[in-house]
Amino acid sequence: MRKNLLVILSLFIGIGVGIYSIGKKMNKILDKIQKSSEKFFLMYQMLEQWMEIKQNNKSLIQYFQINNWLNIAIYGMGDVGELLAKELHSSNINILYGIDKNSNLFTSLKLYHPDDELPEVEVIVVTAIAYFSDIKKNL
Repeated sequence: MRKNLLVILSLFIGIGVGIYSIGKKMNKILDKIQKSSEKFFLMYQMLEQWMEIKQNNKSLIQYFQINNWLNIAIYGMGDVGELLAKELHSSNINILYGIDKNSNLFTSLKLYHPDDELPEVEVIVVTAIAYFSDIKKNL
């Protein structure tokens, strides 16, 4: 009788520990999915605004020129950073370098890691907007 009670108690403890550990793993997975979703939503909003600017016959080039930002760097050389570099390519805006934590990216720009000593530019354009607050703090 006591042996059966210990077996049943052990079974319930095992089930409880299993449920707890699965719950912790599921929470980590859900947090990661939520952060990724927020990141892509912010990127979508940014690209939507960019498209709206173009549809209103304005351009980012004009914005940089009006502010006299002719020598810039791009922080975040993923897809959006590359799109921005292509947008500015045939203009008088000089992209002196890119900044990215991922040093394995293929880009025609000289690429710096955020911890490197960065050459002076008039403005650093942050395309990794999901991390803007942290990037601003670190720069």
